[in-house]
Amino acid sequence: MNISRDLFQVEAEIARAWTLPARLYTDAEIFAAEKAKIFSRTWQVVGHASQVANCGDYFTTELMDEPLVFVRGGDGKLRGFYNVCRHRAGPPAEGCGSRKLFRCGYHGWTYGLDGALISATEIEGVEGFHPEDFALKAVRTEEWFNLVFVNLDPEARPRGTAWASCRDRRFHSPT
Repeated sequence: MNISRDLFQVEAEIARAWTLPARLYTDAEIFAAEKAKIFSRTWQVVGHASQVANCGDYFTTELMDEPLVFVRGGDGKLRGFYNVCRHRAGPPAEGCGSRKLFRCGYHGWTYGLDGALISATEIEGVEGFHPEDFALKAVRTEEWFNLVFVNLDPEARPRGTAWASCRDRRFHSPT
């Protein structure tokens, strides 16, 4: 991607201020770069805590074409997972609501609210099959000020650390 640095120079004098060129909002190459460098590696808002207020409450969404599910576990912990069954890649959850478990519609593989594989049809007796190897794949998930955040980068710093310089002292945020 070849973009002139002149496009991004910020003018300190408000009288000479300008907006970004329109092509920066519509160019497919720029969007691909943003997806790779920003949206897939930084903390993004995906929902509100009220959507997952109680044990079993869940909602699904997509971020950068990745299907995701967020659920409040029996232990009260909010978790996020790729909404992809580890058997045939069907979605274990759809929409939003409250459940005690998730079941893929294709072959009935069943997952707990913690993402653990509970039941796998037609797998009984298969040598070397370990259910713990087929749990839903977790995504980095955090709550902050009643917002649900996700980061698709498994190596990302915790949101509180990444945003330490952004804390607003008026809110007295713990992290």
